[in-house]
This record gives sequence, C-alpha cells and structure tokens, in this order.
Amino acid sequence: MTASLAGVLGNPRRNAYAASKAALISLTRSLGCEWAARGIRVNAIAPAMCAPDESPHSRPRARADLAAVRRRIPMGRLARADEMASAIRFLASDKARYVTGAILGVDGGWLSFNQPGEAHPAVDGVPADELVRPAADATPRVIAITGAAGGIGAEIAERFASQGDRVALIDRDPSVVARAAALGGKGWTCDVSDEAAVSVTFAAIREALGPVDVLVNNAAIADTFKPAAEQTSADLDRVMEVNLTGPFLCARAAIPQMRPGRGVIVNLGSIAGLAPMAPRHAYGASKAGVDILTRCLAAELGPQGLRTATVAPGYIRTPGVAALEEGGHIDARTIRARIPMGDLGRPRDIAEAIVFLASPAASYVNGTLLSVDGGWHAFGSAGVASQQD
Repeated sequence: MTASLAGVLGNPRRNAYAASKAALISLTRSLGCEWAARGIRVNAIAPAMCAPDESPHSRPRARADLAAVRRRIPMGRLARADEMASAIRFLASDKARYVTGAILGVDGGWLSFNQPGEAHPAVDGVPADELVRPAADATPRVIAITGAAGGIGAEIAERFASQGDRVALIDRDPSVVARAAALGGKGWTCDVSDEAAVSVTFAAIREALGPVDVLVNNAAIADTFKPAAEQTSADLDRVMEVNLTGPFLCARAAIPQMRPGRGVIVNLGSIAGLAPMAPRHAYGASKAGVDILTRCLAAELGPQGLRTATVAPGYIRTPGVAALEEGGHIDARTIRARIPMGDLGRPRDIAEAIVFLASPAASYVNGTLLSVDGGWHAFGSAGVASQQD
C-alpha cells in the first residue's frame, strides 16, 4: 500500500485525502493480521511530499510553496519517486519476510521534527539529490556494531561483511575479537555504558579501519521481570544505562567521524517500546526512549546529511529469548499464538532490515521506526492472532 504522512498528521483543508490515507493505514494493519495465516504479507509506505513531475496528479502541488516544504524537512529536499519504489521493493521482497502490518515512513525526517522554526536552512533552487539519485559510492564502508558477540548482533555483522563492508564489532564478551577476525574485521571489548571506554573504542576503530560510516546500536540487556513495587532503582538504572545511555554514547562518539550522505545510525528498539509489556517496565521504557532518541537525532543530523532509523524486533529466536523461556519468564507457545504469522522471527530477519535501512536504497528514510515482528504490533483484537498445532 502507498499511504501518506497525511494519514498520521493533521493536514488542514486536506480532510478527505488525510482521512483516506489514515483508513489505508488501518486497512494495512487489519489485512496484515488476517492474511498472515495464508502466507500473505501486507505493508505500507508513508511518504511525505515527492518532487513534482509533469503528470496530472502532480499539478495541484503547484499551490504548495516547495521552498517552505524543503525548510520543513530535516533532509532539506523532497523525495524522488525511485526512493518510494526502493522502499516498496524491500517490503515486497523475501528480505522482509517477517514484516507485516507495518507502516514504513519514507519522509526525510518530516515526522521527527516537532518544534517551532525550520528543520533545515533555506536552499537555493532545487537540490541536486531531489532530481536524480547520486552516483553510488562503491568503496567499502566501516560498520560499527554493538552487542556483536552473538545472537542478532553476530548475524548483523555477518550480513554486512558478506557484502564487502568492514566490520568493527563491540561487546563486553571478549569472544567478539575472534568473531570479528573471522569476518575480516576488528573486535573491541567494551561496556557501552562506560563513557570513557566508548570514547577510546571509537577512536581505536577510526585508527584501525577508518571513519565509521554506519553505527548499529544493538547492545541491550533484559530486565528483572519483577513487579514494579519490587523493582529497585538499581534494577532500573542498569537497564537504562546499557539500553539507552549506551546508544547515546556510541552515537555521540561516531557522529564526528561520519560523512554527509554516507553516515547512518540504526538503533534497535523493541515491540516492548511500542506498547506496554508489564512487568517489563525498565526494558520497555528504555526501548521507548531509543525510538525518541532516533527521532531527535534525525531532526538534528538531517541537515548534516546523516540519517537515523529504528528497527523494532518482535520475539526473535536468540540465545537470550531461549534463556528467558528456560527461566520460566516467557511461554513460547502462548507467544506464537499472539503473533499473526504464528512463529518467532530469525536473527537474519533483523539483519536484513538493518542492511536495507543503512543502504542507499533507504536514502529518504530518516527517523523512521520499522517493526520486524510478524505482525505483533499490528494486532489489536481479542483472542489469539494465529492458531497453533
């Protein structure tokens, strides 16, 4: 489906158009849930304004002040049609096999700007990138990945390395050094919540591999699963330090190295940050914070030619999830019944989404959250979302 930000935000005098796009978004979610059992995925993109062309459908935009529109978008330009097409191609591909009922904003950061004033300085004329896709830079990128010793982080590293990127792996587990070497990259032992250690690590990455082009903030820890009345400030502090302060510290260290048009930050959120999952208060709060951190950075960094995005995984088959099941914290059968697609996802599903968001194919995706959850977030009905044998 091609929806619109008009279906998410108020659009004065565009009542019929905006309402129709809001309806399309709701339809996408409903069909995504209903048809998951039939092996049919349903997703939508939500564009902002695309560059006008000579078609009849574009002529009404002559009434818009395009210079003012550009100042409203952190990236400072309108979208190209090919940027919409590449987002649709990803959602329609097997690489998005665990994505359904999702709404992917392709808006240059429009939705992430929420303050008075202008999101981008005035631009003279029409920006070149609005007219034609820039020539691809084929040189290998430097990809810094936190929490990369195993699970989702290790899969992300393997996926980037497989396409020729140079990987810098970061984890508290010393085994990350050997894992990185096996991928032709470098590994560093580092606690992402340690400010001094993060600064030293990113300086070392630049020295060993070159400036960081893409940062993937994957490192996270689970919470205590205790009722709120039994949780202590220490329980909350440690989760927030790793899951939220860590991504901020790593982003702050990486941003000065990033080059315009090449730098991307992808943060790992969670379905727990989109809707309550009591008693996982600390974890959910940390992941909700990650989403807003991503959006704040999108608005701030867009004018510098840098992009951000969040991937919100659902339940994924990882050692961490297996440990939660073994500890009696989760019931995998009940969880599968709550997922429209009827099963947990794979680490590769998350890796593919991140590789797409960090690529030139996602060049107008900025500040957006993409749910990779088998339809979990789209399901709002009573009862089970899928039948289990």
